[in-house]
Amino acid sequence: MRHLHLKEEEMFFDKKAEGVLERYESFLIDDPYYFLAGSSGAFEYSMKLAGDICGKRVLDYGCGSGWLSVHLAKMGANVCGFDISSKMLEVGVKRAQVNGVLEKLNFQKMKAEELSYPDDFFDAVLGVSVLHHIDIDKSARELTRTMKKGARSIFIEPLGENRLLNYVRSRGIQGRTKNEHPLKYADIERLKAYFSKVEYTEFQLFGMFERFIGSGLARFLKLDSLDRWLLSRFPGLKKLCRLVVISVEK
Repeated sequence: MRHLHLKEEEMFFDKKAEGVLERYESFLIDDPYYFLAGSSGAFEYSMKLAGDICGKRVLDYGCGSGWLSVHLAKMGANVCGFDISSKMLEVGVKRAQVNGVLEKLNFQKMKAEELSYPDDFFDAVLGVSVLHHIDIDKSARELTRTMKKGARSIFIEPLGENRLLNYVRSRGIQGRTKNEHPLKYADIERLKAYFSKVEYTEFQLFGMFERFIGSGLARFLKLDSLDRWLLSRFPGLKKLCRLVVISVEK
């Protein structure tokens, strides 16, 4: 069954990549926020956690079309990226070429549960919307094996504690695969068996509307600031948020 699940995921993202390959202009990475589907605040927070990555070996975990890989390379990192979709990796290579950073990138096809990288290899790891597609335990074992001692991995993931939001997600919104599931707090807790430190921060209570109104208007309305104020005073609202940023350390 797991083999069939992975094959379905691969076919889904291969099909998505074919559309990108038809549009040359989409290879350019001038604004990473274009690719974030309304999660700019979570992304900014993640990059702050990552710190200075210039000259470091960084893994783009489940790199997809390579937009994050290119962005990290432009920041001076030496980037490895893997994905289950060979077509997505083809997009990533073209994107790296167009943006002039191909020499700083290495893309490979592989599964998160079976990484081929050496032990103690990466200084930092970043991933966007990946963990909720994969086997948490198998992937965590492989991830910690490939991280250097003290290295940090940071992930932006959908949070699955809001029943109403889960219902909306289940209504066949474009861009979802049938096998994925937003992370529950219990999923995040499982990571503590593999890492010395696991922390997480919820994002997007009212900020989830950024996906529909755009980051510019969301910033004008100060939705992230409103969320921070509400969540600091009413922590019970955190489980209703759309996203969670997870940070783990080896």
